Amino acid sequence: MNNFINMLKIKDNHIISIVKKGLKFSLSLTIISILILLTYNYILLSPILYTIGFSLLKTSLFFICFFIIFGIAFDTIQKQISK
Repeated sequence: MNNFINMLKIKDNHIISIVKKGLKFSLSLTIISILILLTYNYILLSPILYTIGFSLLKTSLFFICFFIIFGIAFDTIQKQISK
């Protein structure tokens, strides 16, 4: 368990900044998608709003996973190269 926790700790500042910027971008997409879904829920303009909001929500959650996983992967690769 300690090995897994140590693997999650990213040491390089460049990778940390990219992951943070990516998470902020993904969070902003998530907020926009939630606003679109709330608009659909309360105003019921058209069903296309639901499709757009739900697709954007799935995409933003995928981006969150993408940035975290690849941040860990790039940090692990960099640790292996520097050894």
